[in-house]
Amino acid sequence: MGAAGLIGYSAFADAQGDTPSDFTAFNIERGQSARTIGENLEAADLIDSAFFFRMSLRLSGRAGDIQAGEYAIPSGATLDEVVEIITSGDVIQRTVTIPEGLTSWQVVELLNANEDLSGEIVAVPIEGSLLPETYAYTSSDTRQDILDRASAAMAKTLEELWATRASDVAVESAAEAVILASIIEKETGVNSEREFVSSVYSNRLETRGWRLQADPTIIYGLTDGRMDLGRGLRRSEIDDAGNLYNTYQHDGLPPGPIANPGRAALEAALNPATTDYFFFVADCEGGHNFGETLADHNRNVAFFRANCG
Repeated sequence: MGAAGLIGYSAFADAQGDTPSDFTAFNIERGQSARTIGENLEAADLIDSAFFFRMSLRLSGRAGDIQAGEYAIPSGATLDEVVEIITSGDVIQRTVTIPEGLTSWQVVELLNANEDLSGEIVAVPIEGSLLPETYAYTSSDTRQDILDRASAAMAKTLEELWATRASDVAVESAAEAVILASIIEKETGVNSEREFVSSVYSNRLETRGWRLQADPTIIYGLTDGRMDLGRGLRRSEIDDAGNLYNTYQHDGLPPGPIANPGRAALEAALNPATTDYFFFVADCEGGHNFGETLADHNRNVAFFRANCG
């Protein structure tokens, strides 16, 4: 069992109040016979006799209660305790976290790098279709299982939040809400200002002659979400109308999401703050300064250049 698995299990078990101080992770595969399980337990020095293990199962009538999965067998457990554990269904649960703002390609890379998970991923999911969250899993779960759960969680969350949208929200569909939320997610990691970033883009969407002018959309068009650009944008890239995700050159929202937004970004997209902000620029502390006019924006830019370099 890898270190990441141990950490994930401990966090889960602590919440249950039953973390063994010293244990061995023992895996039972689907379809394994009692004989094979007993032999594996004996080989791992978790019981003294595979024969007495089978006898205990037979006498207790619990042979049919054994469930596949990975179990934490405490050091020094008695034969009866081992039988109780592997028939309880209380398998070791690890966790994997999908951070907000990853592209679907990056999520696939994250899961492929997790050696505690097995199985191949069928295909890279549609951008914006996965809910960033911490997911518990067991040894029987596959990488595709995690993706399927993240997809179902996004669909459920989006349905729930769409019903709570502001009456005058700028987006016209749940799909557009995901696109706007993905831009908000890439623009700020400060939860308290997401609704203000949303207000800037919502105001621009609703005002004739304004384009979103969001740098992250250009970057997505350049990289297809498969890597970080690793540098600033070039003027030629900002002027490139051939990039369909270039919101400096094209009106409205880009063709699709540019990342997988979390719940907070979705909430902000559907319930932006009521402001007259049309601009924002980074401050010196990881957040942003907002402005209503170009003059405000120019002052904020000048402040950033003078103080945050």
